Amino acid sequence: MVRGISFAMCSLILATTVQADERWVDSISLGAGFSRAFNSLDSQNDGVDGVTDPDEDGGAVNLSLTFNSEWFPSTRPYIDFTSLIHDDRDFSIPGAGLRYDFNERTESFQPFTKVGLGYVFTSWDEEPVPNIISEQPDGESLGIVLQGGFDYYLTKNLAVGGVLRLDSYDIGSIIVQDSKTTTINDNASLSALLSLTYRFGEHSSKPVVERKDSDGDGVINRYDRCPDTLKNVPVSQYGCPMDMFEFALEIKFAKFHIADLTQSPNFPVVEFLSRHPEYDVRITGYTDNVGSEAFNQQLSEKRANKAKAFLVDKGISSERVIAVGRGEKDPMVDNTSPENRTKNRRITALFYKSDKVLPQ
Repeated sequence: MVRGISFAMCSLILATTVQADERWVDSISLGAGFSRAFNSLDSQNDGVDGVTDPDEDGGAVNLSLTFNSEWFPSTRPYIDFTSLIHDDRDFSIPGAGLRYDFNERTESFQPFTKVGLGYVFTSWDEEPVPNIISEQPDGESLGIVLQGGFDYYLTKNLAVGGVLRLDSYDIGSIIVQDSKTTTINDNASLSALLSLTYRFGEHSSKPVVERKDSDGDGVINRYDRCPDTLKNVPVSQYGCPMDMFEFALEIKFAKFHIADLTQSPNFPVVEFLSRHPEYDVRITGYTDNVGSEAFNQQLSEKRANKAKAFLVDKGISSERVIAVGRGEKDPMVDNTSPENRTKNRRITALFYKSDKVLPQ
């Protein structure tokens, strides 16, 4: 008779919360469907006679409330209450977690996934065995909740959808008769529900996606974890400088000017190293094969050391700058034409996080 009373009370509380302050609420969903419980029997001293197998199949009802606050991109917190109703016993599962939406909020089709925790209460409506002398049938357990589903918006605010829900828990209902014991172990439930969702507020029927990229690094502000990256710095998918990146500069024959380092890559070397003390830089000079090998080695070292001296003069610690000359070694291309020799006359600036990357 009292089956589902706790669910009704929770529904009333959540509905009242929604009506009281819609600013905090993104959407509310009501779902119903089929549930299957997974269980096993554990007997001692041959077990209690006449224990019937617990029902596996039953119904499921769920009420879920998703909040407006976006904790991570496309990720919002939710609370819910689920009631699993079997002929012989019921499960009541209040829970909370995070919901991730795969599509933009303005699209009609909205697949999602949920991960959360629930606390599972079980109560028996029918005795699992007649003429019980003593029993401890009810149990409770912390559970892990995994959900996947979709909402399809028929209007700007109203959607139908489906949810597949897995509740994992560990509840043992102990039945004792004489010196015999049987434990009914409930381990998990898998539920398939159809849902009706109402989302509060105004929502455009056409996608209006924010694409602003304030620092011009190719990652829009919404996903940019480093929103003030300097110009031309290679970044990760999160908009932060790569742990290691390199610039290669071609230079004129037998000449090297500091402007080649500070202007050619259109990259503020000094400002980057000043703003990011976690980075070191290795400057390597190269030449073509015109001239003797010894002369080219000396020339490449001179170019690299001149660049290092410039950075140190600008306030960068000498311990953070390595200068290396490679001469005519490691050419990019064969020195068979003036164009190729120009490519091989170069200086590279390799920036790296010294605590994460050891450059080769």
